[in-house]
Amino acid sequence: MQDLAIIAFWIILMVAAFETGLSLLIKKLRKDFQWLITAEDEVPIFPSDLLKRFFDNSFDPELGWVTKANTQVQERGGTVGEQSGQYKKSTYHINGQGCRMNPGYEDCTAIISTYGDSFVFSRQVEDDETWQHFLSRLSHSNVLNFGAGNYGFDQALLRLKREYERNPTPVVIIGVVPETIVRILSVWKHYSEYGNILAFKPRFEINNGGLTVIRNVIDSQDKFGSFREYLPHLQEHDYFYKNKFRRDILRFPYLFSIMRNCRRNVPLITSLTVRKILPAMGIEDPGRNRPWKMVLERNFTIVRNLYRSPCAVDLFLKILEDFAVWGRKKGFHPVFLLMPYLHDLLYIKEQECYYAKFVTQAREILQTIDLTEPLLNMDSLDTIYAHDFYGGHLSRAGNEFIARIIADHLAEYIADFKQMAGHA
Repeated sequence: MQDLAIIAFWIILMVAAFETGLSLLIKKLRKDFQWLITAEDEVPIFPSDLLKRFFDNSFDPELGWVTKANTQVQERGGTVGEQSGQYKKSTYHINGQGCRMNPGYEDCTAIISTYGDSFVFSRQVEDDETWQHFLSRLSHSNVLNFGAGNYGFDQALLRLKREYERNPTPVVIIGVVPETIVRILSVWKHYSEYGNILAFKPRFEINNGGLTVIRNVIDSQDKFGSFREYLPHLQEHDYFYKNKFRRDILRFPYLFSIMRNCRRNVPLITSLTVRKILPAMGIEDPGRNRPWKMVLERNFTIVRNLYRSPCAVDLFLKILEDFAVWGRKKGFHPVFLLMPYLHDLLYIKEQECYYAKFVTQAREILQTIDLTEPLLNMDSLDTIYAHDFYGGHLSRAGNEFIARIIADHLAEYIADFKQMAGHA
């Protein structure tokens, strides 16, 4: 009996030492990698400087965030050369209307307005290199750009409903990347995009066959200080809290947490550890981006699976239907624009178009412009996307190319405008 007690003591001691080591390792790795989440990430601390910048530049009580009117933002753009590691900078100007400036066309009549995510905003290029700018050249009109980074189709539609009376146009385009199917299921981006802790947002849910708006519950600056009170609401209405975030949290006992989702955690922790050790030994790590690529691949798998999920697809189609019905009621022509990432196209080339069925369903509801096939038919995609390691946004050449595609689809409306302008 005494021997068993001694053995049990040493086992407990070894397990305790192992857990302590894992705890220290995970905390050290977590400092440099937001996607390795721990129990502390359930109730994160909002740094005061980050909050101030957010309130000054972006916070919106209804939509969560909007780049504010009469502001200028500069960010690092795509790489100058794929292997150079040198980055160019892009400058964005937001005018008094709250849309991105369109040099040379701001005084022209607006016949098309655009809403959506960062691919609509045209990140990583200058104001005169957006696809709206090139579409303005082709249509001889001012194409309004109300795009906003990281928006879901739901936020874009709600922004349209808020802006349209002040900025009416005969044609309205809402454009998004396929990943928007993730965004429309979220009320706190942190639960699906770990570390994006200030991104609270509204969303739609289907109730009794109709859409209900779940408003942005963190709708004042004061509520950021007391957001813990709203965690039950956020957890209830965010699809990813139970289906992703809670499953990925690493907590005591750490070995159990790691093995609970070992296909994700073991390769990720191993890769992050190697990324720490090699530079400390003076050895260059050729796989320094491997942890990010693991995360991106897993996130991409989630996107693909959601296009096979009836609840996600039905919600997306219902939101499209609301856009179409509301647009026709207001007297404008609604257009849905789907803009694939580079990794979408590379996957589709090798496998299948995982959202093809959805696009077919969308076309039964409203005019749908899917840029997948035109981009796939190009001889090379090298110049179409910015050269980040994940592909980035559309480049100047990419924006000019898709503007011609969009103009072809809207040729009837552009021709009518030119004819009316000719008789004015």
